[in-house]
Amino acid sequence: MPVLAFLVFAASMIFVLALGLSMSWAMLAGFLAFLCAGLRRGFPLGTLLRMSAAGARKSLIVVRVMLVIGVLTGLWRSAGTFAFLTAWGLRLIAPNFFILAAFLLSSVLSYAIGPSFGTAGTLGVTLMALARGGGVDGIVTAGAVISGIYFGDRCSPASSCAHLVAALTETDLYSNIRLMMRTALLPFLLSLGVYLFLSLENPMHRVDSAVLAAMETEFNLSLWAGLPALIMLLLPLMGVNVFTAFLASILCALFCTVFAQGMDVWPALSCALAGYHVPGEIRVLFHGGGLVSMLEISFVL
Repeated sequence: MPVLAFLVFAASMIFVLALGLSMSWAMLAGFLAFLCAGLRRGFPLGTLLRMSAAGARKSLIVVRVMLVIGVLTGLWRSAGTFAFLTAWGLRLIAPNFFILAAFLLSSVLSYAIGPSFGTAGTLGVTLMALARGGGVDGIVTAGAVISGIYFGDRCSPASSCAHLVAALTETDLYSNIRLMMRTALLPFLLSLGVYLFLSLENPMHRVDSAVLAAMETEFNLSLWAGLPALIMLLLPLMGVNVFTAFLASILCALFCTVFAQGMDVWPALSCALAGYHVPGEIRVLFHGGGLVSMLEISFVL
């Protein structure tokens, strides 16, 4: 019976992936299949549900992190923080070191916010557009971005993966991060060498300054826009609780959205809940985020 339950779960995963459906349906089917297997083995339904609840409680801290990150990324978009980091990062890129810079920028931004998809969906998209316009190999650029966001996703105190591992193994988050930093040092240095070599082999032939000019037109890229990211980078390093850092960064981003970007309070709060969705050729690069964007993954967790 357990083998049959596993086969049902595996078949459900293949089915939903093939049809492009939500993974939550497959997770629910797997849960019900294993619940039936437990009943078949003689466990009372109440006992099985208590076992499930005990396991689910361990994931609640991760669900909390995911929901807070959804709010954070929505407001970072509306505050111009993602645009600020992207624009200033691109200004510092020398054409001969574009791929190396793509790796470093992705690492820093992913470390600041934790989840990899937030970086891939903003900075990563912009870097890929610049690579195509500048004649840089798109596959190599994508590899550099993915490597960078993987570093942050594993080693950041804001990473939902790090929180999930700590919750499930009942270990200390910051002790785990110190160990991961220690084991990540050599691969990180090797990656720097590899992407330096690939940068010299694939230099950017021309720089598309139109993207930067458009960002400066669409967003107020003053230092205020970068403050939410600075808070998120520094506070955890100073030993401040990660949720306190999240809250401080969220409040700062809300302030920047209203006073630096000129958005009214209610639309700004809408960005926190439903994500950033504002018309504009460049603004569309930063669409997304918001608490609602995390509901599905929270259900899966």
